[in-house]
Amino acid sequence: MDHQKIYNKLINLAKLKNRKRFPKTNIEYVYYEKHHIIPRGIGGTDDKENLVLLTAREHFICHKLLTYIYPNNIRIINAFFLMAFDKRINRKVSSRDYAYARELRALTPMSKEQRENIGKAGLGRKCSEETKQKIRESAKGRIISEEQKEQIRKTLTGRKQSSETIEKRSIKLKKVVHWWNIGKSPANKGIPCSEETKRKISESSKGQKRPKDKEYRNKISEGLKRYHQNKNNE
Repeated sequence: MDHQKIYNKLINLAKLKNRKRFPKTNIEYVYYEKHHIIPRGIGGTDDKENLVLLTAREHFICHKLLTYIYPNNIRIINAFFLMAFDKRINRKVSSRDYAYARELRALTPMSKEQRENIGKAGLGRKCSEETKQKIRESAKGRIISEEQKEQIRKTLTGRKQSSETIEKRSIKLKKVVHWWNIGKSPANKGIPCSEETKRKISESSKGQKRPKDKEYRNKISEGLKRYHQNKNNE
């Protein structure tokens, strides 16, 4: 079967119909989806000449045909996968198409370059407060099985982090620990230290500068107030 020929025929027929989008209130309204004739996964652009309006069924068929034409392109495969499982669109797929989309994505390896591009795309992305709240709510009460914990351990074992990442995490952890302990008695209070331990603590604290941001100073001030209140109540 010549999948490219079928794909071209579908696109040309849609072009000949000269379709237009109308508001839902218009009597001529028909639901159409915008499709890239040359997929973006192989360098297609968003130019008007590269776009065509398709019905939902035609759009799904075109993306399925593209997986046969470009069988090893993960971006083409991901596009078809999203077509089959997009929750925003109430699209019903057959059991065969469901299995084909799942298996195709699972069996197609991702290149190192593609992994790096996905990683770069996620850097610096900020979530809205609403999204953060949804993530918190979805994580509440979630129980992780021992099997899942073991898989996470295996995934993280041997993974190397950059010195910059380690430094950022260390600074954040120090701030959290400091805020948590404000106004509380230190855990090592009354436990004598050796001269060597005292010397190590002294050396590690040399050259360290406390953050000057307003929020940090307010936290310290609140902690000291709580400490003095508790001391007076005693």
